[in-house]
Amino acid sequence: MLRGIVNAAVAVALACAVGCGVSVSSAEVALLGEMVPWPMQCAAITGGRVQFTERPTEEIAWSGGIEPIRYALLPLGNAADLGITVLEYAQPGGPPLLLLDEDNDEDLDNNAWLHPDERNGPRSYTWFPTVTVEYGQRGPVVRHPYRISVHGAYSYESEAYEFFYSGYSHRQGVVTIDGERYAIGIASLGSTGCYDDLQSLVAAIDIDRDGELDTLPYSHEVFGPAAPIVLPTGTYSIFWANAEGSEFHLRRVDEGFLRPTIARGESAPSFDSESIRGERIAVPAEDGRITILMFIHRVTASSGAACSAPSLLSWDRIEDVRAALSHHEQHVALVVVVEEQPPAGFRFEDGFGIPVSVVCDPAVNELYRRSVGAFVIDVDGVIVAMDETWLTTDCLGRPRGAYEELRGLDIRAVVDGLLRQ
Repeated sequence: MLRGIVNAAVAVALACAVGCGVSVSSAEVALLGEMVPWPMQCAAITGGRVQFTERPTEEIAWSGGIEPIRYALLPLGNAADLGITVLEYAQPGGPPLLLLDEDNDEDLDNNAWLHPDERNGPRSYTWFPTVTVEYGQRGPVVRHPYRISVHGAYSYESEAYEFFYSGYSHRQGVVTIDGERYAIGIASLGSTGCYDDLQSLVAAIDIDRDGELDTLPYSHEVFGPAAPIVLPTGTYSIFWANAEGSEFHLRRVDEGFLRPTIARGESAPSFDSESIRGERIAVPAEDGRITILMFIHRVTASSGAACSAPSLLSWDRIEDVRAALSHHEQHVALVVVVEEQPPAGFRFEDGFGIPVSVVCDPAVNELYRRSVGAFVIDVDGVIVAMDETWLTTDCLGRPRGAYEELRGLDIRAVVDGLLRQ
């Protein structure tokens, strides 16, 4: 499916480039022309509150005829046009209706009232309109489609619906690097409809050349805001993008390497580090034990007269795993990677469950592309179980993501199965 999308994106982007006199000879120019009407699964897009007023902010044509009406403006794009006007009608006995200037011509009479696309609760609804956004601070103005989500929930405090909106799309196309064409997509974490804020850009590139973009969180094909794009042939950074998201430029900044694919059945990335106790820690374990590798943000320090010595108290999830594996100490090594360095001199409580080695090493987080999560790694260094993100679709064909977390009993069942082999 993506190949068809990419071909369409190439055709649209090339036509735009030729029409605008843009040179496409550089091997580091990415051209994107396809708006995909849902966000990348890895993109945590921020949103904003819809601020309603009694009168429209921009001059519009609308014949009206129903009351009560509230007006708002969604600031999208970077042209002289102020954005997209939206009206809310609080219909009695039913969900609110929205009227958006979807074609952005300041004439609302040629647009229809929108019923909610989803009902999220008794008085909570979501709309998914596609609007036309204008770009161009200097020179000709260009217009591109941009999909948004608008969520409304009733507030008993204000006795009215409160609305929030955010971007709900991403763009796909191709980039040629070292003579090879890669499918590529970008998303902006902002909800302005603009892609020229490089600190907000998330990119995905079809590194394994299988014709599909893997945009799930932690994927080897995903690169976060301001992160370099790592290919086997070189490491590149995005140094320019236009506001409409149809083109961005990359510059080679370093040598390349192959990012590990972190998935069940794949070899776990190996590392050597040091625990907060000064012990050498190797993953996978070198003594034939099964490794349980867990990532958490931080551990907290105990205090008070009840503690004979300061110690590090584990997060509830670690206690769950330690309790489940309490009789597997000889067969299992538990390694916990934290993002924040614990205070000097503290130790991890060893009174209950299997011992824990605590590591604070940003290189390990970067290697696994994780700040949270759990893995079970067998004696051969293969990931046999892990927290997983996965993707499904709803009845309307929209993608839905989910996160499945290993519990202590799940991990024990996996360990028991490995020990029976």
